[in-house]
This record gives sequence, structure tokens and C-alpha cells, in this order.
Amino acid sequence: MADEDPRPEPVFHDGFPAFHRGAYCLSYGIVDRLREPFPTSPRPVWPWRPLFTGEHNDREPITPRRDGFVRPFDEHASLVPTLPVTVDGRADFEAIPVDDRALSIDPDTSPRIQVHGHFPDAYLDFVLYTELGYEPAPWRAAGEAEVHEISLVELGRLQSDMAVATPGAVLQQTADFGATRAYLEVRAVRIADGKVLAASPLLLLAWEREFVDRMF
Repeated sequence: MADEDPRPEPVFHDGFPAFHRGAYCLSYGIVDRLREPFPTSPRPVWPWRPLFTGEHNDREPITPRRDGFVRPFDEHASLVPTLPVTVDGRADFEAIPVDDRALSIDPDTSPRIQVHGHFPDAYLDFVLYTELGYEPAPWRAAGEAEVHEISLVELGRLQSDMAVATPGAVLQQTADFGATRAYLEVRAVRIADGKVLAASPLLLLAWEREFVDRMF
């Protein structure tokens, strides 16, 4: 079980540049100002922009922007219908734990994420939000299925021409910078025009620092 994270849910801001005087720097150092010995922010601010630049990496928020801020955890914030998600068949989960099971491929015993909904003309798109930015991971066409399932291991290894890095690599990079959490959103996106038809709430991914230390 992941350590309990007392920090509040973040807000996002689209004003953090990925470049500084022509250098591609991912705005490293932003999140350090939210940690000790500096005072804890009442609501941490994370960048709303792709972690890595790419031709198809931009994603529009499904929450209204106000003064450059996106507040996805505010009540009734989403502009699209809710896409139901269960983890290992449960709807009452608090977080998806990232632990040693995320490293096990054979057998794959990692948590299994189920996305519920019938979207024959759409594809399913994951968006992983981190302290350094977000990274998309298009999954697959939804087809006629009513339930779509993927394990955390499979999610971590997703690759697509539309995305630059796998979700697993992004989580590893943010953990290297001291993060112990990230958020995952699932979207049903209409193939014909890219319109978001439904989206899940932001799902908490949480891990222990000791888990990261064991990895390296």
C-alpha cells in the first residue's frame, strides 16, 4: 500500500514554458518550490502542457480554464459525461497502487483497470498528469465492447506514434524528481473529429519512496 499523501489535490496552470532562452529544460525546478523547506502550497500547481513536445501530444482540458488555471477536482468541473472506471472490479478504490507488481510481467499480477462504456466510433486515450507536465498514451479503438480492460503493466508499456514516451517511463522520470503520485485520465475520443465524448475523473496513482529506491 502506498504511503498516505497528505498533500492536497493539484490545480494546473498553462503558463509554464517548456523552453528557457531556447534550451529545452522541461521547467525542471518548478515542483521543488512546493516541497520542504519551502512552505506547502494550499493547492500545488502543476504545469498544463505536454511533458515532451510532439506533433500530436497536446490535449485540451475538459475543465474550463480560469485565468490560466485548470481545476479538474472542483465539483461539477467536467464539461463532458463521466466515463466510469473500476480497478480490479471495484468502484470504491482510493488510489491505484504502483508497487512491485508493476515490475512483474510474467505473470502480470498488477492492478487491472476496467473502463466501462459503449463507444463504437471512438478510441480510448489515456492522459497521465504529473508534477512535470502531462503525457498522452492513445490506447485502442473502443469497438463494440462494453468493458475495456488493461493492467497497470500493460498501461506502463503503451507505445504509439502519437506519444513520445511510455507512461511507465514518465512515471519513472517524475519519481526520480521526488514525486510519489500522478493522476490518470481516460478519455473516449471520437475518431472522426477528435471530440471528447466522455472522460473519467482523475485517478490517483500512488507509490512509496522505498519502491523507487529499490528500482535503482
